[in-house]
Amino acid sequence: MSAINRPSRLHLVLFFLILAAALTARLANLPAESLDGDEVFTLGVATAPTLSAAMQAIHEDLVHPPLYYLVARASTQMTDAGDFGLRLPSLVFGLLSIALLWPIGRQMEGLESAAMLAAGLLAFHHWHIFYSQQARSYALFCFLTSLLALWALRVNRAPAPSWLLAAAFPLAAALAYTHYVGALTALLVAGAVWLGPSASRKTAAAFAAAGALTLVPWLVSLVPVYESRRGLEANLGWVSVPSGAEIRTVFAEFIGVPDLAGATSAALIAGVVLVAAAVWKWERRLLPLAAVGLVAPALVVLLALPPFRIPVFGIRHLLPAAGICLLLAALGLMKLAGHTRRPRTARTAGAALLLLFAALPAWQTRRDLPIRYPLREAAAELLSKPLAAVPVYSAYSYGISAVLRHYLPPSRTIHSLRDAAKPLPPELLVFYRPNFGPESEAVAALTRQGYQVVDRRPYPSGARFSHYPERIHLRRAPAEVR
Repeated sequence: MSAINRPSRLHLVLFFLILAAALTARLANLPAESLDGDEVFTLGVATAPTLSAAMQAIHEDLVHPPLYYLVARASTQMTDAGDFGLRLPSLVFGLLSIALLWPIGRQMEGLESAAMLAAGLLAFHHWHIFYSQQARSYALFCFLTSLLALWALRVNRAPAPSWLLAAAFPLAAALAYTHYVGALTALLVAGAVWLGPSASRKTAAAFAAAGALTLVPWLVSLVPVYESRRGLEANLGWVSVPSGAEIRTVFAEFIGVPDLAGATSAALIAGVVLVAAAVWKWERRLLPLAAVGLVAPALVVLLALPPFRIPVFGIRHLLPAAGICLLLAALGLMKLAGHTRRPRTARTAGAALLLLFAALPAWQTRRDLPIRYPLREAAAELLSKPLAAVPVYSAYSYGISAVLRHYLPPSRTIHSLRDAAKPLPPELLVFYRPNFGPESEAVAALTRQGYQVVDRRPYPSGARFSHYPERIHLRRAPAEVR
C-alpha cells in the first residue's frame, strides 16, 4: 500500500463547506426546540447534587451505560444548565462523526471521493440531525463507532505501532460504556480485524475485544435492578417485536428516504445495488466497514426478533452504522460510474441525485417547526393571565409533566391525573396524548362525569409524530359544581 497522498486544496475546501452546511442544518431550528422527556432525565443526572446521586439515577434507569451522562454532566458544569449547554456535546460529537468520514475514506485508495459524498449525505441525514440536537448518547455513539472503524482500517492498512494497537482497549471500552449496542459493535470490529490482513491482527483484535468486555462488571451490577423492574419492561415495554413493514420503514429512514410515494422501495433497491457494487470483489482490509455498516444493523434487527425479542430495534440504534453504510453506497456509485462511457458525468449526476434524496426528508420534516413538541410554549401559556389560576393535570408524567416542570417556576404545580385526589376541582387543564388510548379514555371519563370542554390546544410537531400532546380546558356545568 502506497502512502496516503496529501489532499488537494479543493478537496479540503469542499469538505469544510460540507461541515459548515452540517453545522447550519443542526443550528437552524435548535432555538425553537423544547427539551423532551429523555433530555429532562439527562438534565436531572447532569445537575444532580453529587456524582454518587448521578450514578445512582443512571444505574436505576437501567437503559443506558454511564459514559454519556458523565460527559453531559461535565459539559453543563463548564457551560450552564440551559438547553443549549445540555445539547452541546451531542452537537459537537455529531459534527465530529461526519468529519471522521474524511480520514476513513483516505485510509483506502479510491475512497476519498466516496467519503466526501458520504459526508454530504450524512450532513443532511434527517435522523442524524435530530440526534445531533438531542441531549442523549446517540451522537457520541456515532462518533465512537466511526472512530473505532477508523482505527481498524489504520491497523489493517500497514504495520501499526504498539500504542495504536493498545488504543483499541480504551476506545472499545468507551463505546461499550456509551451504549450497550456499542459493545456488540466493538466485538464485531474486533472480529473484522482478526480476519483482516494485518500482521498484528490478533493482538489488535484482542485489545478491542477486551475493551468491549469491560462492560461485564457494569452489567452484573444491574442484575438486581433488572430483576426488580421485571426485566426491561418498565422502561422499554412499549418496544414491540418489529414487523416486516416496520423493518423496511426503519431501514429506509436509516439510509435517508423522502416521504414520497414509492420512495421507500426505490431507495432500498438502489441501496442494495450500490452496496453490492461496493462489496463486489471484496478486499479483506475493508472488513471493518462491513462489520459496522452492514453486520451491526443486521444483528440489531435479528436480536429484536424471536426468539431473542430484545427491545433494541429502532433508528437510534442503527444510526451509528449510517455513515459507514452511506460510504459503501457512495463507493458503489463510484464503481458503477466507472463502467459508463462518461464516468465523471455519471458520478456527478448520481451524487447530486443522492444528495437531493438525502436532503428531502430533512426539509419535509423541518418546514413546519418545531420538530419536538413545543412544550416550552405550552409552559409560557400556563403563566399567562387567562390560565395562570387554573390547576394543571397531566396524564403522562415522563414526556409531558417533566418537561413542563422544567420550564415552569416551582410555584406552578403539575398534578398527575392518574394519582389525583378525588373530587377534582371544578375547573382544570389536562395535558394528554389524544392518540394514546388510555390517556384519551381518562379524559373521556371526565366528560362523562359532567365536565364540559371549554377549549382544546394541540401541540403537534413538524416531525408529525402521531402521539402529540394536547391541552384540554375542562369545566363542570354550574349546576354540577359542588
